[in-house]
Amino acid sequence: MMSEDGAAFGLTVAYLRGALDVGVIDVAAVIQWADTTLATLQHPPYALIELALMTRSSREEVMWQLLQVAAPAMAEDEMLPYVLSVAHSRLLGDPAFGRRLAEGIYRLWTRSGYDLPGTLQACGYFDDAYSLADSGVHGHAEVIDRELFEFTQHFAGLDWQTLKAP
Repeated sequence: MMSEDGAAFGLTVAYLRGALDVGVIDVAAVIQWADTTLATLQHPPYALIELALMTRSSREEVMWQLLQVAAPAMAEDEMLPYVLSVAHSRLLGDPAFGRRLAEGIYRLWTRSGYDLPGTLQACGYFDDAYSLADSGVHGHAEVIDRELFEFTQHFAGLDWQTLKAP
C-alpha cells in the first residue's frame, strides 16, 4: 500500500470505527466499503481482503480488523463530531435510532474516562436520560429524542470526507 493510500485509509478507518462503534453504520456498511475499495486497488493489502470476508463477524471483530487495515488518522473524540453529523441526518428519518445512538456515545464517553472535550461532554447524558424515562423516574423518551436531535444538530454539516489526511 502506498503511503498516500495509507493516509487516506487512516481517515476512513477513523470514521468507520467511530461510526460502527456508536451505531451510525453497521458491519455490512464496513464490508461494502472494503469490497468497493478492493475493486479499485491493484495490490490490496491482505488486511483489507480479510475485512471484506468478515460478513458474519461482530462489531468488535470488524473494528479490530479495521486497525489491521490502517492506523486511525484521528482519535475517537476528534472524529466524533463528524460521526454525530451523520447521526443527525439519520435521526431526521428515524427518531427511534436515538436510543441506539445514546448507547453508542455512552460507550465512547465511558472509554474516554468520562471526559470528552467541550460540547461532547453531553454524550454521557442521553443513555442515562432514556433509562430514567423508561423507568418512569424522570422525563419522557420523546423529550430525550428531541434533546438528542438538538445536540447532534450542532454537528450537522460536518463532513469527514473533506478532511485532509495528516
